[in-house]
Amino acid sequence: MLIVAVTRGERGATCYSRTAGKIEIQSVPVVVADTVGAGDSFQAAMLAWLEENRRASPAELAALSTGEIEDLGRFAASAAAATCRHRGPEFPYRKALRGFP
Repeated sequence: MLIVAVTRGERGATCYSRTAGKIEIQSVPVVVADTVGAGDSFQAAMLAWLEENRRASPAELAALSTGEIEDLGRFAASAAAATCRHRGPEFPYRKALRGFP
């Protein structure tokens, strides 16, 4: 089981999984200084969320519900938005995500 994520900047992202199908993720509004590193932040945040929620194993990944994938996508979108607030690839720490949905 895997999740495919297609990021589209200000138009959000789409996650696809075998069990949950197609899930649209809204972008997080932010004043953009630079988009360098936003996609990397999105992907890294997905991995962090999976690890923190003990869902990083193949079996756990396969068992993700639609709601969990939505939470995963929102977390990743928040990390990407936080990255866009700075010039250059300044990746966010967890505290930078406070105030994001």
